Amino acid sequence: MSPRKFPRYLVPAAILAALLAMSASTILAKEDWQGRPEFAPGAANGYFVWKDGDGWHVRWTNKGEKKYRYEGTITTSGSFSRFEAVEKDRKDTIRKVSDDRIVFDAQTQGKVDGVNFRTSPDSASVTFDLREDGSRADVEKIRIGRNKERPHKVPFTLGETRIEVYTKPASKPKEQPKQRE
Repeated sequence: MSPRKFPRYLVPAAILAALLAMSASTILAKEDWQGRPEFAPGAANGYFVWKDGDGWHVRWTNKGEKKYRYEGTITTSGSFSRFEAVEKDRKDTIRKVSDDRIVFDAQTQGKVDGVNFRTSPDSASVTFDLREDGSRADVEKIRIGRNKERPHKVPFTLGETRIEVYTKPASKPKEQPKQRE
């Protein structure tokens, strides 16, 4: 009895399924971005994003004597109903440029800057396109919610239900039904 041959046309599909299983991300539930992540000004490099009863909050900070430049765009599917720059220095730009867009360009040196905002009831999602020193921010330097989750990529969107986050590989894919020859 000879071993049954695997049809050649299924090889690419099997490889793709295996790669997707290895690189798949887990899902961050809405409650995971609730609550302020613990951080202290000047103690870490990067962004901190969370939502609580007062709305959405984004902070950026860096440690050490070097100045870092933080730039970004925050957009919503609805509109921003409230906006407030936090700890803005004279040379920093943090502003709402339209009903659905906030932009910032700020430098920090061991301090913290940021923005607070609320979205209108018709806003289903908020998208964060974050940069550090002219490049897209590294996902390892972005912490979301009290558990300090990380996004899968930048830009990332937080919606009313869930978001994919960068964590661990998914389980093995389900076996495909055998094809009859």
